Amino acid sequence: LFIVSRADDSEAMTKMLQVGADRVLNPYEIAGSRMASLATQPNVADFVDVVVHDGDFEAKMREIRLPDGCDFVGQTIDDLTIRQDTGAVVLSVRDATSRFHTDDVTGRPFAEGDVIVAIGTDEALDRLAQRVSY
Repeated sequence: LFIVSRADDSEAMTKMLQVGADRVLNPYEIAGSRMASLATQPNVADFVDVVVHDGDFEAKMREIRLPDGCDFVGQTIDDLTIRQDTGAVVLSVRDATSRFHTDDVTGRPFAEGDVIVAIGTDEALDRLAQRVSY
């Protein structure tokens, strides 16, 4: 169970985390960050909004957790020819320590506990998920 809660100030955020919330969101911080993104990088902000929130847009983002014993472990994206075979693009890999790998994503070998963050059509992401699961 992944628990997400809301808090309006940093003191409340700290308390929520202490009592077991996995993530605590402050709507005022989110709104401020969103406004800054729209002011400084409106096209990037719009693209992310559409990809993440618009059900009609052809590209989607999805996270795919590597199951225990996955044959991806020890191999790289280049070794596995993921984009060529599935059509999905791996944007980042989150490791077991929660670190995101983006700069070295294609040459970094997959490890147990990794989570792939990918973008593509529903069909491409389904192909990637199926490939990860066998």
